[in-house]
Amino acid sequence: MPSSLEKLKIQSMLAVKEGQDSLLPGYLHQLHSAIKVDSLDAELWYIAGYVFDRSIAHPGNEARRYDLEDLIKVSKYFEKVIEIESNYGGRLILLPPRQKILSTWGSMAI
Repeated sequence: MPSSLEKLKIQSMLAVKEGQDSLLPGYLHQLHSAIKVDSLDAELWYIAGYVFDRSIAHPGNEARRYDLEDLIKVSKYFEKVIEIESNYGGRLILLPPRQKILSTWGSMAI
């Protein structure tokens, strides 16, 4: 039986993948609480980064438009993943951490 932390990770990932945007603020809050307990869990940071990224997306807009402050926040989540685990081996929602940082900053140029 999966632990409550494992369930949180799985449910958060599914919410991002399935576009369940109304659930994301609650998951982000729970992920931040879990990070306070285990700040060296790279997978928690990775999932929280994707949840935050998705939660600030503009509905109906395929191309992400960030303000600079949000872009920096998204980037910091994935930078933390790399700091903890330079060759991240956890589950992926879509892109690995380095590619997510590049795609996030690249979207600012569009």
